Amino acid sequence: MPKKSHTISGNKRFMTKRAIPILKKYGIKNVKAAERGGFFLELTFDIDDAKLQKLDKELKKANKSAYGGVLEQIRKIIREEIQKLTEAAISFDEMFDAYGFSLSDSDEGVKFYLHSKAKLDGFAEGNKLASVGRMSGKDNKVFRNPIKLGFWLEKKFKLKNKYLEENKRLKLNEANESTWTWIYKGMLSGLFKAEKKGGLVEVNIDDVAHAAAFLVKTEFGSGAKSDFIKTFKRWL
Repeated sequence: MPKKSHTISGNKRFMTKRAIPILKKYGIKNVKAAERGGFFLELTFDIDDAKLQKLDKELKKANKSAYGGVLEQIRKIIREEIQKLTEAAISFDEMFDAYGFSLSDSDEGVKFYLHSKAKLDGFAEGNKLASVGRMSGKDNKVFRNPIKLGFWLEKKFKLKNKYLEENKRLKLNEANESTWTWIYKGMLSGLFKAEKKGGLVEVNIDDVAHAAAFLVKTEFGSGAKSDFIKTFKRWL
């Protein structure tokens, strides 16, 4: 079975004291280490998929709370959470409204919209798909994701989301981006400390991903969810 490059992540102390010796047991000698945020350590090495699966299980068994997991799997969890946020964040109807379209007509599950100033029209079939383009019939495009529709309206027609313009606190700028990093790392650090004191059991990256998603959905509103998804995707 061919070897591929993989990366595992976890608590810096655990990765140094426990993970590296276990890697050596699997015959892994060439390891690249990268510290992340002063608390995490990522180890990159070549290994075949079968051995990686066994290694992953052994590291989880050694300390599930201190070991984050295989980076590809962590990213998969985060992408799944982003997808859930994307699906729940905003509907096509809300997106059309946010970018200045007005409802012109509806017929059995299909709603038609107009943007007279930009000379655009479109329709939404529930939250399954939407189409938008010039009233002349040019530049028509079909979307199955409301967030992508919003990005396209901004890029193609220079339209602005009126709710984000009206309420700047919903927009996650560079300063707030640092805040999200702090929230995520702070939550993970706090959960690890609580587990060590006997407050929580078997805390892992999956718990933190779900907790972070819950925090975004419940505390900051739909505008923040949309901007958080847009900003977060740039770093994946």
